[in-house]
Amino acid sequence: MAKLALILGMILTALTIIEKVLVIHEKVKKLKTKRKRPARRKRK
Repeated sequence: MAKLALILGMILTALTIIEKVLVIHEKVKKLKTKRKRPARRKRK
């Protein structure tokens, strides 16, 4: 039972971390779309 609880806790923490990352990503996207400039990146 202890192992199961540990695994569940790990999964929950991982999910919360992923959620936070996604929220931050969305905020960054919105900030980038606010700047109206052509997104052209040419890497040689």
